[in-house]
Amino acid sequence: MNREDYVEEIISLAKTKNNILIQWPTGIGKSRCALEVIKEYCMSPYDTGVVFPKYLIVIPKLVLIDNWKKEIITWLGEDKLSFFSFVTYLSLYKAMDQYWDCIIFDEGHHFTERCKEWFIPERASRVLVLSATVKREVKERLREAIPNLWYHKIGTRTVIDEEILPDPTVFLIPLSLQSVVGTFVYVKNPKGKGKLKVSYNGRWPFIKRKERIEIVCTAEQCHSLYCEDVEYWKKLFKSTQQFWAKNKWLHLAGERLSWLSSIKTPLIKDILKELDNCRTLTFCSSIEQTEQLGKNNIHSKNQAEGIENLKAFNEGRVNHITACSILNEGVNLSSCQVGVFAGLNASEIMVKQRLGRILRHPNPLIILPYFIGTRDEEIVNKMKGDYNPDLTKTIPLQELKREIINFINNETNH
Repeated sequence: MNREDYVEEIISLAKTKNNILIQWPTGIGKSRCALEVIKEYCMSPYDTGVVFPKYLIVIPKLVLIDNWKKEIITWLGEDKLSFFSFVTYLSLYKAMDQYWDCIIFDEGHHFTERCKEWFIPERASRVLVLSATVKREVKERLREAIPNLWYHKIGTRTVIDEEILPDPTVFLIPLSLQSVVGTFVYVKNPKGKGKLKVSYNGRWPFIKRKERIEIVCTAEQCHSLYCEDVEYWKKLFKSTQQFWAKNKWLHLAGERLSWLSSIKTPLIKDILKELDNCRTLTFCSSIEQTEQLGKNNIHSKNQAEGIENLKAFNEGRVNHITACSILNEGVNLSSCQVGVFAGLNASEIMVKQRLGRILRHPNPLIILPYFIGTRDEEIVNKMKGDYNPDLTKTIPLQELKREIINFINNETNH
């Protein structure tokens, strides 16, 4: 099957099913598909022009409105823009005081329990939910909120095998914490009064004190301290079922990933020098890292400048942009070939969204540096399930430059 076949399948399904959850990988055309359903079934009764249809698009953030407007103009025409209204998931209740011919829930995995309480199914003639990834609990929530919701799913591997999306080349770059040069400080009791600075080996007499304790250590020792604390709070939550312990556990686990990402920054800079002429997006773990790795950065604190940087990238005026999570969903990237994962994330949704940013190029390349024996490696091993093993290479760092040159030369020759 191809893209057109899948769109026709949904249009055919919509003859008898008013409410459909469309779970397709990024790049297949979920937005276009939803607009084609509206064109086929929601506009024809209004040919006289006496009564105007009303469509609502629910989005996770307002910056996605411009992208949707471009889609509407492309597939329905500029004259149809006035029929559409937009609201975020956090403001869904504001739209439930009127009737809609069709409601589109874009990035439907953002549908929360609060949205379920606010949503009034009688206020919509038709509902379309779009998402690349929907967890089981969210799917159940949607089915409870939206009557007779029909589920249509296509897997990433399926559309790659059908050659709708390209199969990416993947470079896995194993790293060792032992090779990270520098002195690190791990802080225990960050909100404690006073401050004690101790060595890694000399920490034990002070470890249970309530003061802020700064432990001077190597990279390997710092990672070990993170793991000790993550496991402590994880076990405490499992034994007590206290959610404050769970929050502490998850917060420290996130901090550990961010720290692992931050100490890769010098390495990522060297990698990016080799990709100078390639269309590259670097996924970062923090705003600070996005700014360290590129002047054309996009994050939540520079929205106006970020929009300009994204525009410059899509127009081909710059070849490299850096971002945290703001480009994970709902944003189209023009010919982005290389994805460099400076920051790794345990979220399956985020992993698939980031993969989707790169698969719009005919010959994509993914570069995954990770520290062996850490949470990094666990995440990478899970990610490998989405990649073709024949196109996945484990490359020592010292050989990466040569492999990048070979990749670029092979593409030029083809």
